[in-house]
Amino acid sequence: MDNKEKIIMKSISCFRNNGFNNTTVEEIARMSGLKKSSIYHYFKSKAELFQSAIHKEFELFIEKQKEIIQEDLPLEEKLKKYLNFRIIETFKFYKEYQLLNRDHSLPYHDIMHQETDDLVQKENEILQEIFWNYIKNEKNIILLCHLLSSISQSLVHKHVFIKKNTDHLEEKINALLQLLFDGFYDNLNNTEFISPNWDALNTLFQ
Repeated sequence: MDNKEKIIMKSISCFRNNGFNNTTVEEIARMSGLKKSSIYHYFKSKAELFQSAIHKEFELFIEKQKEIIQEDLPLEEKLKKYLNFRIIETFKFYKEYQLLNRDHSLPYHDIMHQETDDLVQKENEILQEIFWNYIKNEKNIILLCHLLSSISQSLVHKHVFIKKNTDHLEEKINALLQLLFDGFYDNLNNTEFISPNWDALNTLFQ
């Protein structure tokens, strides 16, 4: 591991524990076993280092998601495992960075929004890869990926910021998949959608 990578990994620990405002470059340098000037050799500012740390976190997150989609599983099981991992790990991420929720500095919010937008785009690409071998109509694949992405983002928001727990999350994922496979999955290669499973839909949004 070179010095730049070491700095990024040590900064992740600092930002998780202290938040953006309360983390100092001096502390990161000390934990990295380097001089403060060495930090600025690789990063122009604390904000740039923070962005590199978050980017690294999301990069590792995406790598784990890609491992899931490479597994030899039926589509429904693969989706269940992917969605469960995605939402649980996102919950853990925000919980570990809970001190950041008290930060109101502009650099922090701008960086988080930018990196989150990039993450969602990459996750959509992963979802498209999951469906590519099962659904031949590209337009329907894109539509379905946007639907699943939006619903999973909604579940993340509800469990992270409102409920602040993952209780009954598995039930909601099962309801989502039931809605998908019993509702309109069989017709995704056609132009006609059959009626969704309303019981599953009701469970999903409770």
